[in-house]
Amino acid sequence: MSSVKKLDPKTEATFACVQKARNSTLLMLELQKAALVVSKQYAKLVESELALVTALNNIGQQQGGDIGDGYQKVADVINTEAGKQAVLARSLQEEIALYIGRTEKGDRMEIDQFESDYKKVRGAVKAQIDKAEQQTKKAGKKGAAALQQSIQDLNDKIKEGENIKSDRLKHVVVIDRKKNCTLLGNFYTLMTHDNALHNEASAKIGSLLDPLKALAGAQATIPDKIQELVTDAQRTFVAVQADDNYNDSYSEDLNTYSPRLGASSSQSSPPPPPFASYSSTTDHSYSNENSFGTVVALYSYDGQQDGDLPFYEGDYIELTAEDDGSGWMSGTCNGRSGVFPSSYVQMDTDDRCEQSPTNDVDLLRLESLTCALDKFVGARALKNGRPLILAAPD
Repeated sequence: MSSVKKLDPKTEATFACVQKARNSTLLMLELQKAALVVSKQYAKLVESELALVTALNNIGQQQGGDIGDGYQKVADVINTEAGKQAVLARSLQEEIALYIGRTEKGDRMEIDQFESDYKKVRGAVKAQIDKAEQQTKKAGKKGAAALQQSIQDLNDKIKEGENIKSDRLKHVVVIDRKKNCTLLGNFYTLMTHDNALHNEASAKIGSLLDPLKALAGAQATIPDKIQELVTDAQRTFVAVQADDNYNDSYSEDLNTYSPRLGASSSQSSPPPPPFASYSSTTDHSYSNENSFGTVVALYSYDGQQDGDLPFYEGDYIELTAEDDGSGWMSGTCNGRSGVFPSSYVQMDTDDRCEQSPTNDVDLLRLESLTCALDKFVGARALKNGRPLILAAPD
């Protein structure tokens, strides 16, 4: 049989707690090392995320409009995430790793001191109990009263020893728990910050999903400011809208030298360019004091803008203002008044025969129109791959 005396339960539990506390300090050092590694990784992640935020903001500022706003909202969400990672990195370093570094040595010294004190107290209590037992044995020879007193003293020593053991057991448990509870409290603070930042980032992400989805599907959408410029350009450079196709047959009016559109065919061609620019201050009136003459529509014009004059191919338009170099005229047709492209019409032949030009400006204007139409007809013929054949003069 072993000669080692078995310890009482309280003493055994106390030494087990001492060993547990001593082992936990070693585990704490491992936790400290791991926390520092993760903290450094979070710090590197934050650095990368902030670089991404800067790049997104730069693109957003360069793009502007709804696209730029989308980039900047994404950057804001990532910046929030970076802030959360920064809090985790700082908390892991300060509240966990540094805390363990500050307290580990003190905890180890405290448990070592407790174990040393406990052994001394335990030895002193044991010596007192042993002494009381010896006195009890001797008191039996001195009579019943002496024996009774000696037994009472022995019981008091034993009870005092048990109280000391209980106090020391509770004390060692508190030493170990105090360290761990404080550390868990630090983790609680870390998780509280992390949860708040997570909720903030989650809310931002939730509010950003629908706008990002809408932008992803709006590839053909033109911003309002650009649309205004496009609309203005469409008004200035309006497209030809013909009711029917037409051919390349032209005839010449020897009196006015103005090509006229012939019969319809399967080929279509663009309208001639606007009249050549001339001074709007020059007097270009005809003999009719109340009218600038009549023009006939070469092509249909739908007049999509307010103030435009719509008409169909072949309509006659009474002019109220001639082309001042802008490429636009104004007149009345079918009971409506408005402006229209001068390249869509030509002077009515009969009207122009009656109203001969009264000054050199009108002659220059007619020559400019003739030259423009000649170029248009020649380009049209070359495009179709056949020579231009003008009708013989009457």
